[in-house]
Amino acid sequence: MMEDKVLMQEEKKLYLEFLPTEFLKEIHIHAGCASKKIFKKKHMLLMQIRAYMHTNMGAYLTIEDIAEKFHLSSRTLRNYFLEEFNTSPKQYLRALRLAKVRYELELTPRKVKSIESTARKFGFYHMGQFSKTYKDFFGELPSQTLSQEFHT
Repeated sequence: MMEDKVLMQEEKKLYLEFLPTEFLKEIHIHAGCASKKIFKKKHMLLMQIRAYMHTNMGAYLTIEDIAEKFHLSSRTLRNYFLEEFNTSPKQYLRALRLAKVRYELELTPRKVKSIESTARKFGFYHMGQFSKTYKDFFGELPSQTLSQEFHT
């Protein structure tokens, strides 16, 4: 129904990406005077899940563990991510981790002890698979990223 879609998709993405979760929870709680809800419960839950992924990306996380922590089935979690972000939670977490590795390799190449230690820091433990995944995602090997000179 149109009544359930108060915000346009682009506006919702901005809210989900830039506003702190606790602030949005408070708005949602006190928005009872409005005739329509700003966010569905699912959207609040997705913000919490994404925040959890961002703050625990170096830990060994499985999608099953995340779903259990937020009292969802793995299938429901997957469906939420596919509907909202057009990707699975596993792909989202992998992309998040890869982006963090690349960020460290690009911006702090002199401080990087090794590609392996940087990859492990963000939850990659099988270096051969990590290198392949990195190359598929960015079009270059991690060693190529590290060896480039970046000027900021």
